[in-house]
This record gives sequence, structure tokens and C-alpha cells, in this order.
Amino acid sequence: PLALAFTCYPEYSFEWCDNTTEASCIHNYAFSVGHFQRKLTDYYFKNQRPPVLESVFLTRLPRPYQLQFLESGCNAPLIMAYLLVAEAKMPLGEDGYRYSGMAMNMVDDLGDMVKPLLMETSFWPYREAIARLEQTANWTQQAQRSFPALLGGQ
Repeated sequence: PLALAFTCYPEYSFEWCDNTTEASCIHNYAFSVGHFQRKLTDYYFKNQRPPVLESVFLTRLPRPYQLQFLESGCNAPLIMAYLLVAEAKMPLGEDGYRYSGMAMNMVDDLGDMVKPLLMETSFWPYREAIARLEQTANWTQQAQRSFPALLGGQ
């Protein structure tokens, strides 16, 4: 039963218009869940380039598309995207905490059968993402405490 817990299609297509004219319908994108998953694994286990572009794409999707991910049982890519964006934004300001909070809310909303699949298996590098996020938060807090002294402040 756990193997069927995340029900993601291999690829998703997204199209939307900015207004009612046909000329505004320039947003036509395809997103591969498998490629994103592989890039996340390469980042967290092999220290390769993080898939920030893909993560920002998912977190900036119009809300109805994000809800379709969540309601269809394909939560993991969206959760992982929010965690990676949180990690990237954390040293730049408080916005990173907002993104990590959104990811944690999505995790809290997972069913009891699905949570272990995310948290206790290696299908998605969730544990590694949490560890990296916590490490980034600690480094950011340490830098915020020590930089003023280094710059001649208090």
C-alpha cells in the first residue's frame, strides 16, 4: 500500500492566460516529476547543482495548479520545492521561514499512510532536505550574530 501513496504522473503540462485575450496565453510549460526527483537526489547526495529553477517554478505556479498537485496525491514534489526555496531564501531574509512553514503545513496535512513514505524512505530526499534546511538556518543565525561585530558594530 505504501508504494501507491504518492500518485504523480511522470510529466505535467501547465497553460494559463494573463487576461482574456488569446495573445496573453503565452504560458505553456511542461514539468517532469522524474527529472526533478533525480536533480533533488543529485543535489542532496552528490552535492550537485540544486534544482532552484524547477523549485521556484513549482512554488510560483498559480494556486489552482498547486492544489491539483496536493489533491491528486502528488504532494512530494511541491513539498520538496518549498523546502529547497526556503533553503535558498533563508540567508537572504525571513522569507525562507515562510516557505519552510508552508512545506511543513503540507507535510502535516499528509495522511498517516503517506507520511512514512516521505519521511522514512529514500524515494524523496526529505530527511536530507530537512537537515540541510536546519543547517542553513543555524549558519544564518550565527552569521546574523557575528557579522555586526566583524563590521565594527556591537
